[in-house]
Amino acid sequence: MFLGTLACLLPGSMVILSGDKLQSPDAYRLFGIWLAFLILLFGASCLIGIWRAVLALPAPLYEEEPPPFSTEVANLTRNPSFIRVFLAAILILVGQGITLALNIHAFRYFWQIPADQTQLPLMALVLGQAIGLPIAAIMSRLAEKRSGMMFAVIVTAIYTLAITLVASAGLLPVGTRLSLGLVLMNAIVLGASSTLFVVSLFSMMADAVDEHDHLFGVKREALYAAALLLGAKAATGIGGFIAGVGLELIGFSTATGEGGAIAGSGPLRSTEAIDNLGLLWGVVPPFLLFLSLPLLFGYALTKKRHAFIIEQLSARGADSGGVKKFVSPPA
Repeated sequence: MFLGTLACLLPGSMVILSGDKLQSPDAYRLFGIWLAFLILLFGASCLIGIWRAVLALPAPLYEEEPPPFSTEVANLTRNPSFIRVFLAAILILVGQGITLALNIHAFRYFWQIPADQTQLPLMALVLGQAIGLPIAAIMSRLAEKRSGMMFAVIVTAIYTLAITLVASAGLLPVGTRLSLGLVLMNAIVLGASSTLFVVSLFSMMADAVDEHDHLFGVKREALYAAALLLGAKAATGIGGFIAGVGLELIGFSTATGEGGAIAGSGPLRSTEAIDNLGLLWGVVPPFLLFLSLPLLFGYALTKKRHAFIIEQLSARGADSGGVKKFVSPPA
C-alpha cells in the first residue's frame, strides 16, 4: 500500500499534474493511464509472487459435503465478532470516502491552500502511513487489537474536528502557514491512523475466521475476505456519493459573483458554501468515526479468548486426525 501510494503521488504531483496542469483534462487522462499501468504492474507482481504458493496449499479432507452457500452466508452473519468489525469498518470507510472525495475542494477553498501546494497534504499522508507502521507494531504487542483501532479512530476524529471547528469559528486564519501546517499534521495523523486501522482490522478479521472455525467447524477465509473487500469498496463509494450530494445541498457547485472566492481559483463560490464545505469535510467524517466506537468496544474476541480458541481448534484437529467435521451452529 505504501509503495503503491508513492508510485501514484510522486509522478502524479511532480510531473503529470504539476503546476497549472491540475486544471487540464488531458493531464488527468494521462494520469488515468499511469494508474492503469500501476494496477497492471502491481497486480501481475502479486499473481507471480503467490502462484506457486497457492498451488501448493493443502486441501482439507471432509467426512461429508460442505453446507450450501446460503448456509455459509447465514453462519457468517451469526458470528458476532465479524458483524461488529464489519459494521465498524463500514462506518469508518464511508467517512474516509467522504474525506477523499472532498479533499481537493476543502484544501483549495476552505483552507485556501494555493494550487501548487495542494499535493503537500497527500505527501504528508504517505509520511503518516510510514510513521504508522512502528506504531501498529507496538500497539499490537501492548494492547488489544480493538484498542489499537479505537485509538486510531479517536485521534483522527478529534484532531480533524478540532481544527475544522476552530477555523470555522474564525479563531484560526486560513491561507496562512499555520493553517497549512495544521492541515499537513492532519494528513500525517490520518495516514498513521489508517495504517493502524488496516493492521488492526485485518488482524481482527483473521481472529474472527478462527472463531468461525470454532463455532461452525470450518474455516472460511475467502468468504470473510470477500465480504470485507466488497464492503470496503462499497463503503468508499457510498462516501463519495454522500460527498457529491452534500456539495449539491450546500450549493457549492453553483457559481456566484459574491464574496468568498479565491483569486484565480475558477468559478466564484459564496462564503456560506465554503464554510459549509469545511463542515462537510471536517465534521461529518468524524461523526461517523465516533459512531463506530460502540461497535468496536463491544468486540469480545480478546487475545485471551483467541488463544483459547486456538487451543480448542488444535485439540479438535488432533482428535479428528486432520479430517474436517462440520458442527451445528450454536443455538
